[in-house]
Order: sequence, then C-alpha cells, then structure tokens
Amino acid sequence: MARAKITKKKRRKIRWDRIACLLCLLSVVCFVGTKTIVKSYNYSLSKEVSNINKKVKTMQADVKSLETEINKLQSRDRVLSMVKKDGIKNNADQIVVIEDTKKQGKK
Repeated sequence: MARAKITKKKRRKIRWDRIACLLCLLSVVCFVGTKTIVKSYNYSLSKEVSNINKKVKTMQADVKSLETEINKLQSRDRVLSMVKKDGIKNNADQIVVIEDTKKQGKK
C-alpha cells in the first residue's frame, strides 16, 4: 500500500518591509488626494470672495449715488422752490427753534 504523504502547510512569515512599503504608498496617495481637494476648495473660495468683493463695490457705488440724490432732494432751495410753485408762503418769522435737551447736556 502506498503511503500518503502528509505535508504540513508552511506558515507565511509576516514581511514587515512589504507592510511598510504599502503604508508609505498609501500615505503618499492620501497626501496627493488631500492636497488636490484642498487646492480646488481654496480656488472655489477665492473665486467666491472675489465675486462678493465685486458686489460690495457695486453696492457702495449705489449707496453713494443714492446719498447724493437724497442730499440733492433735501436741499433747502429745492424745497422752497416747490413750496413757492404751489403757492405756499414762506413764513420764516414764525419758525421757532427748540434745542434738544440731550445736546444741551453734552455742552
């Protein structure tokens, strides 16, 4: 009778150098991926900031033009000309100025 050969399975030895190589490769891949993601996010944020700055500048220009228009519409000469046009008399002698109590306390 033939005897069956019994062979023992060889246990694989852990190769630390392969594990270290694999970890290094994995860390490089993670670094490059993270760097790319952060760079693209930074670019999108800077683009958004520049758009917001443009909007702020246009809003400031609008505010200045509106302030100029308000000052023009509030001018005394304009108001008096409109009053005279409507036939209302300017009775400057009847105007009494009352000082604000808060302003008097500051003086």
